Amino acid sequence: MSPTVLVTSLTALLLHVAFVHPIMSDAARFPWQTLPPGHPGSGNPVIYPPGTIHYVRQEKKITPRPVFQRAWYVGFFLMVVAVIIIYALLYITVLLRFRAAEQASMRNCLAEENRGPIRNPLYADFSEY
Repeated sequence: MSPTVLVTSLTALLLHVAFVHPIMSDAARFPWQTLPPGHPGSGNPVIYPPGTIHYVRQEKKITPRPVFQRAWYVGFFLMVVAVIIIYALLYITVLLRFRAAEQASMRNCLAEENRGPIRNPLYADFSEY
């Protein structure tokens, strides 16, 4: 026998033992498989071992996703509205602060003008009394 034929036959034997034999033995060891290894649609009956509990599919109730996951843009919208409100409040407080400072400076200016010899009772500074 030539070495090429010997190597080819040994390779074929090893491949048969490595791949085909485990598939056939799995089908023999696990006869309750619904799709045993082999060609599809072989028509062989599925044999279940004694005492087997049959699987009954149970429908899982799917809970609805939270609002902020379904409508993710609502969170961004709320954040934008919150930032706009904060900026508006900051603008109003700065505006009122500058108006109060302007009124205080005008009050001081008028008080200095009214300290002269002629006192105008409409613009008089009564803080000294």
